[in-house]
Amino acid sequence: MKKILSIALAAMVSSSVAFGADSAAKLSKEMFEFKKEASKEYYKIQKGCDDIHAKIAQATKNLDPKQKDEFYKEFRYQMRQNMAKLDRDDKFFAGICSMNMYKNNKRANMQNRSDRPGKFAPDCPNGIYNPDCPMR
Repeated sequence: MKKILSIALAAMVSSSVAFGADSAAKLSKEMFEFKKEASKEYYKIQKGCDDIHAKIAQATKNLDPKQKDEFYKEFRYQMRQNMAKLDRDDKFFAGICSMNMYKNNKRANMQNRSDRPGKFAPDCPNGIYNPDCPMR
């Protein structure tokens, strides 16, 4: 009887290892679904950033260089004021929209990195999820 229980216990343990543990196919599917949802959110964020940058460009398009400098100085000051009001538990990523802020900035060239998804990559590898892809 003791030997039968040992064999049954060993069989249960080995079957749980083989079938109960997450398989590569299951984890792959889970990762794919997560990335699919995260990509949707990424493009919502990107659109929001593009909209804000368009508003900033509109607000500064008729300003001379000195006025633009003053505008951006005040803009940065107000951002710091708002950031100072964050609670300790607030999550805030200050650089989330900074990629497009200054089109002539060297950092703007990072938009064309091939490892970034969607319309910023040369061939839009994730164009399926990005309606803004120029290749569509």
